Amino acid sequence: MTQDTTSQGLKGHIIMVTGGGRGIGRIVAHRLASEGARIVILGRHKGRLEQTRKELLLTGAEALAIVTELSDLTSIQEAVAKTVEHFGGLDAIVHNAGVAHWGPVSLDNLTQLDAMLNVNMRAPYVLTAAALPWLRKSSRGAIVFISSLAAKENGMHSAMYCATRRGMAAFAENLFDEVRGDGIKVMTLFPSFVTPPKMPDANAQFVEDRVLDAGDVATAVHFGLTLPPGVCPIEIVLRVQKDPWVMDTKRSDKGETY
Repeated sequence: MTQDTTSQGLKGHIIMVTGGGRGIGRIVAHRLASEGARIVILGRHKGRLEQTRKELLLTGAEALAIVTELSDLTSIQEAVAKTVEHFGGLDAIVHNAGVAHWGPVSLDNLTQLDAMLNVNMRAPYVLTAAALPWLRKSSRGAIVFISSLAAKENGMHSAMYCATRRGMAAFAENLFDEVRGDGIKVMTLFPSFVTPPKMPDANAQFVEDRVLDAGDVATAVHFGLTLPPGVCPIEIVLRVQKDPWVMDTKRSDKGETY
């Protein structure tokens, strides 16, 4: 059987972007809108969402902003319902919203752990589940998870964050097997630092300008969404070309060189 190798454009696609009021989410929304997609941005901050929506409208795009508490089931269900009511359906979700905290494994950090579990793992699960009936009706359904390179690497005081990012990736991987028969693409992006890290490294210095641009992530999202229907890029890892860490050549007290 010959596969359809024609790439899909985004004109008319209804795409929901979480955390769309700022940062990577805002840039992703602009990139997809520039290709003709109809955009729905979700987030907690009404002012940021409205600003991004106005920016999109000024470019001639169709855009809807919905204030959503991603840790709340009812709020997520309402966001999906409003999207369908406004645009008549839903074709794709970009799970961009995320929370990051660093610290040692300690009972003192349970509040931070719960926040990350809610936004980084529970919210994508709940939103996906709420949207699946509509994604299954679409002929171009897709779900994009923007995780982090932290899902594949270890770091001091990163156990909580890395665990939630690996959990998201594991969910996406298993979800693909569940929905691939419905023609729904599922892909996970693992970008390196988009901003300089907050975690210090005693043995290395971080080169401030060696980070990804949010536009790089948006390009990867666009790439995944516009591949031919018979192809799904399960994982896309994004690293900066030059190593952002420069090892400290000073010797330690034991005479070791790092």
